[in-house]
Amino acid sequence: MGSQRYVSPDLTHFVGRSLRTDECRYRLLGKILRGGVLKARPKPRGLRAAYVLVTNTNEELSSNKAYRGSVVCFCDIPLSDLPLHMRKYRRFGLAFRKDFLLEQGALPVLYIPLSGRPALLPFKGYGPGRVSSQKVSFDQFWRHFNRLREAVKVLSVGGSPTI
Repeated sequence: MGSQRYVSPDLTHFVGRSLRTDECRYRLLGKILRGGVLKARPKPRGLRAAYVLVTNTNEELSSNKAYRGSVVCFCDIPLSDLPLHMRKYRRFGLAFRKDFLLEQGALPVLYIPLSGRPALLPFKGYGPGRVSSQKVSFDQFWRHFNRLREAVKVLSVGGSPTI
């Protein structure tokens, strides 16, 4: 039986997508290799911590604005599919054996087709006519999650939550 093309023994991180030229991207890759440190994008202004996770409960989860963090993204891309991703993320990057990165706590990026229909519906009473897409499902989950989080805060100070 052949191997599946949508997984790889390596995880890849592309560098310099926002830089203007391949020369700039190449210099960035060299800097990363010389320093031995792969850093996340710059942190939001005014925050000094090495790891940052900013939560915005007013944004939809599907908007990619509900969470902003100082993370380094690794993709699970088979070697034969790299050219497709290089057109989007540019030609320079690093790849590490997946088992090594998993031991360090890394996980591959998961892309979710927002227009796709969810296979399992997470909320009671949701039938085929109620959840039209992954986007709807994720945003509904986000609303429920934030209501629960607020209720836990109220309980922790001795109040009565309203869920």
